[in-house]
Amino acid sequence: MAEDALPSGWQEIDDTDRDAGRYNPQPISRFEHGETGVGIRLTPADPKAGTGSGPGDDGENDYRVSVGEDGAGDMTPLTNASGHAGALGVARELMGAYNERCIDGNEDTEALFEDFAGTD
Repeated sequence: MAEDALPSGWQEIDDTDRDAGRYNPQPISRFEHGETGVGIRLTPADPKAGTGSGPGDDGENDYRVSVGEDGAGDMTPLTNASGHAGALGVARELMGAYNERCIDGNEDTEALFEDFAGTD
């Protein structure tokens, strides 16, 4: 798998219109599983904090990884990670585990989400 490639079935959602009015320059990323609609969202843990003063790479602040079973609708915070790149790593790991345990293994998403809760 290429470094930037997402696990099978996952796609990044372009939400440029929704984000256009945001003042905070820190990126927000949204991903969705095409077959099941499970969604993952990466947002700054403190949306009021700007860039430059945080502990992450390039002064980024902590990011929150949230999940939902209805795309980008109702999301539940799962864990925090250091910076956007760290959150993306957690998201990719979660996507792969979701494919393996829930799609291929028929496991309930709740157990998977509990395993990832609080990890960073």
